[in-house]
Amino acid sequence: MKKSMLWAALPALSLCMSAAVEAYDCSVLPDFSLGQASAGQVYQNNEHAYQCLYDWCAWSTPGVDSWAVYSWEDLGACDTEPEGVAPEASVIYQYGDTLYLGGTYSFAGSGSDADGDIISYGLVVYVNDDGFLTLPEYLDQSLGAPVEIASVELSGEWTPRSAGDYALVVSIADADGNVDTAQHDFQVVDAQPTLNVSHADEIELGESITVTAESFHPVKSDQPTIAIYDPDGVSVASSSSGGSSSGGPSNNWTVQTTLTPATIGEYTVVVSWDAELSLKQDSSFSVTDPNAIDPPRFSTRPSIGYQGQRSSFSYQSWHPSAASAPSVSITGPDGNAVSIAAWQTSGSSSSGGSGYLWAKFTDLFEMPAQIGEYVISAYFHNGGSLQTTLQVLSGYESEPQLFIKASSVLKQGVNVTFETAVFDIYHPETVELLVDGESLGFAGTSPSEASYEIDAEHNWLAEAGSHTLTARVTNDRGDIFEKTQQIDVTPASGCELAGVDWPSVNAYPNWTAQDWLGGPYNHANSGDLMRYEGAVYRALWYTTAVPGAASWEFVCEF
Repeated sequence: MKKSMLWAALPALSLCMSAAVEAYDCSVLPDFSLGQASAGQVYQNNEHAYQCLYDWCAWSTPGVDSWAVYSWEDLGACDTEPEGVAPEASVIYQYGDTLYLGGTYSFAGSGSDADGDIISYGLVVYVNDDGFLTLPEYLDQSLGAPVEIASVELSGEWTPRSAGDYALVVSIADADGNVDTAQHDFQVVDAQPTLNVSHADEIELGESITVTAESFHPVKSDQPTIAIYDPDGVSVASSSSGGSSSGGPSNNWTVQTTLTPATIGEYTVVVSWDAELSLKQDSSFSVTDPNAIDPPRFSTRPSIGYQGQRSSFSYQSWHPSAASAPSVSITGPDGNAVSIAAWQTSGSSSSGGSGYLWAKFTDLFEMPAQIGEYVISAYFHNGGSLQTTLQVLSGYESEPQLFIKASSVLKQGVNVTFETAVFDIYHPETVELLVDGESLGFAGTSPSEASYEIDAEHNWLAEAGSHTLTARVTNDRGDIFEKTQQIDVTPASGCELAGVDWPSVNAYPNWTAQDWLGGPYNHANSGDLMRYEGAVYRALWYTTAVPGAASWEFVCEF
């Protein structure tokens, strides 16, 4: 096809034609305009074709100004009706319309002429600036003196240096002055590799699960591999080939592996990708037994008491198949049995596919005289037993017991939960926690009515230094008692306060960025973090300087 916008493809052709053509086909040439010409390009003026020899030719009018002979070559008079049969040009393009930085692409084209007088040809990549083709890169072209041929095959490789719009052009010219061009437009983008893995989180035994890995790489054609390991760490499924690809030079892959697990438990999925090792992904799924039966349960109240104290005592049990209430016994620290008054039934369930629930209590229980831990055992009639414990403390009128512990390390900036457990014969009701005299509020959850214990939680954003922690408890008589203890909070580093995970930051000179995909890591880009001599720095722009120089800004110390 012939397009006037493709006139820029002609310089190499016209250089070879000037000595052999008396008349020139000007049908595809732009008109000369003062100040708009550039070296190597061909223009028409006053029905003549001229080739610009130097960039300053734009300021002399060819065929008019006397000094134009120094910057223009006259290629001949325009022949608007060239003789003979025009050649045919075609582009051979094998990719999608989007290519990627870092790749090398093979382009091709062909030309033919029924008269057998092709004398000039070219395979060229241009920057396509809204239809105006500039900055040619010649991949294949005719060289030397013109030789008439009937057909030609063109080929060449091209590596894009920047993103943007481009055109691949094949130009064919014959000895009669006929020219034909073919063009294919495409774009180049800067894209990063991606790997996505998907599968169900849980399946039942007997079902199948499919693991899918979808990858994209702008340059490399390697496909990801999938490996599945059973709960014992044994490989039970894998896939290293057979994926489907689409688009570009085989850089989009979808790989799947299907497995029907033979056992219950937690399975591990590992997806590796040689094209981008850093994107390796580990995940897991669980296999459950739909016919699994819940295990028996057994609990008792209270869990603490005082020597000689008279109180109620209760238990609750559940069993999937034992229809009778369990036999319950108490064994003291010395191994001897403790007698229990007659149990009263407060409720039980019948068989209905949901197991058997028993709840019993006695108001006539007297705490043993021996201090220590007692074991309470429930024996089910069809076999099996469960245990809980009872802690007996000294003295019925003993001081209330109050325990405080932190849920995490005491470090500056960490949200700490203080867990408070209170035991009091007069039924504790509320717990107030204070840090250095400032209240964190009231809390408390009594396990049951008239219980001798209460559990409370308070949250605190830890501040560095030593602090006085006070727990203030109120019971159902209105008594208030306190427990005070000192705590020390370790100061956090500057990076911890700034929210920077400094161990994961590259240490200088382990650079973070490459000049091109696949190239060495040799610099840092704007915003990249690096650590050096106990501090973390952020790059302000592209830099190869040591962190701390003018191209870096200080972030934090560690």
